[in-house]
Amino acid sequence: MNARSLGFTVILALLQIRNSQSVFANQTVQCNLDQIESRIHRLESILLEQVRNLKSEFKDNSRTLETQNRGIRNAVEEYKKEFHRVVERPRRYDTNQRSVNTPEISEKLDEIIKGVQLNIVTLRLIDWDITALKKNVTEFINKTNLILDDINLKNSIDDVFQATSRNTEQPPQIPTANCAAVRQQNTTLPSGIYLVKPDVNKPAFMAFCDMGTQNGGWLIIHNRYHGTQDFNLGWQDYKNGFGNIAGEYWLGLEKLYQLTGNQINELLIELVDNTKIRTFAHYSFFSIGSEEEGYALKVLGGYQGTAGDSFIYHAGSKFSTKDKDQDSWLEGNCAQSHGGGWWYKSCDKSNLNGKYLPGDLPEQLLYQGMYWGEFRGPQVGLLQARMMIRPANLYSQPALPYEA
Repeated sequence: MNARSLGFTVILALLQIRNSQSVFANQTVQCNLDQIESRIHRLESILLEQVRNLKSEFKDNSRTLETQNRGIRNAVEEYKKEFHRVVERPRRYDTNQRSVNTPEISEKLDEIIKGVQLNIVTLRLIDWDITALKKNVTEFINKTNLILDDINLKNSIDDVFQATSRNTEQPPQIPTANCAAVRQQNTTLPSGIYLVKPDVNKPAFMAFCDMGTQNGGWLIIHNRYHGTQDFNLGWQDYKNGFGNIAGEYWLGLEKLYQLTGNQINELLIELVDNTKIRTFAHYSFFSIGSEEEGYALKVLGGYQGTAGDSFIYHAGSKFSTKDKDQDSWLEGNCAQSHGGGWWYKSCDKSNLNGKYLPGDLPEQLLYQGMYWGEFRGPQVGLLQARMMIRPANLYSQPALPYEA
């Protein structure tokens, strides 16, 4: 069983504990907590072993490369000395000596030429080794990010368990409608994964709740920060959701409709560029339509923030993916051209589901990165992006919205 599978096993164990009984018996909860603690310890051991192996491989490759570099430097120095000896030798001959040992000099020059050719081959091998090492480093970074996701998942579960154990006199007996309702039940709960059920006629689902940002109660619907999750997916993936809830993920259009279709929410978008400059866009009103309506961006308004309003252009647009074209661009499919599903019009002035390409983009990749038009523009891919919602009017009185 790999680390990710184990992480999700732990989540299922958590859900069983939270929902199997309407009244928790302290002895039963303690027993299940002990079992999950044991699984978490095994997860930690696996993750630490993976990190140690990757570090060891990286050090071995570095030592090999250093040894090869020393060898080639020494060889070049030796051939330089030999070359100077061959060139200077005729000058030291007696001035009365009229003939020079030409065959000997030619032989030495041939040896130097062969040595230089050998060095060229060796340099090419070193270049290949460097390329392989870069690939290994990239894989190491990706694996480390995945491990960090699993550790974040474990920490989220730990926080929820600790919060539950501190409040055993009033444990949650049924899933709440959203993250704001979770916070209203207990304002001391930490950010983490919770079970929510916005539609009484639909199954409950897990979501990550941010309890710290701007009074908390936010439900994360979109999160990207290291690019390991592919967002260039099809309609069913965007409908049902994909990714790791404790890491990079898309909640799912159907779940988003359950949360916002019958209740206006506010939307907070947080952005970070490749120079670590942070900005945000806050919308006081946000709601999408049903699948029959193409999950259209039906309600959007009340912008405030520092990022600029690059989302209002998309108001009223249906959601499009590479295999379901619902945009208004007659010449093609915006999702196919721009690398991810979004509320495309013809085509976009923002796209937080584009390709993960942080930094300046070449001309051929304009509009294909994860970008926000009024913050750096389509020529710069963002480093991080996060979208979150909560019911409107909890803490403020916003302006009138746009409604499709």
